[in-house]
Amino acid sequence: METVAIVFASKHGTTQKVAEYLASKVKGAVLFDLKKNDNPDLSQFSKVVVGGPIYAGKLNSKVAHFCRKHTLELLQRKLALFVCGMNVKAYQEELEHAFPEILIKHATTACVVGGEFNIERLGFFERFLVRKISGVTQSVSQLDYEKLNSLAGIITSDKAE
Repeated sequence: METVAIVFASKHGTTQKVAEYLASKVKGAVLFDLKKNDNPDLSQFSKVVVGGPIYAGKLNSKVAHFCRKHTLELLQRKLALFVCGMNVKAYQEELEHAFPEILIKHATTACVVGGEFNIERLGFFERFLVRKISGVTQSVSQLDYEKLNSLAGIITSDKAE
């Protein structure tokens, strides 16, 4: 049986929710929250999933740093990448700029799984920006569970190389 590491960082809880959902669908998956451990040992894992949120067009800095620091190690494993974001019009562009190109090309899959605005978890300035830019005044979820289930299937597939 192959072992799967799901490495993520979450600012307001959505990416953690996604990582936990994937772990519930992928038997034996181990979660690594980069806020708690910014240097997880991946040596025992044959597959790695890396995910993070996009804010203002940029990947979470902890996830970006992890990818830069562990590029060679990630290239030696089966890899899947995901981002959480709410800017539907910019999904593809944000995804392409989120991770190093070499990792995107190596990954079995790289996708945007949607996102959420958790208004109650945002600070005053973040709430102001969300209201001003998106017009959202209450919490909303646009997580794409079809994509999440597809991602889980790809991760567990023996054919994923």
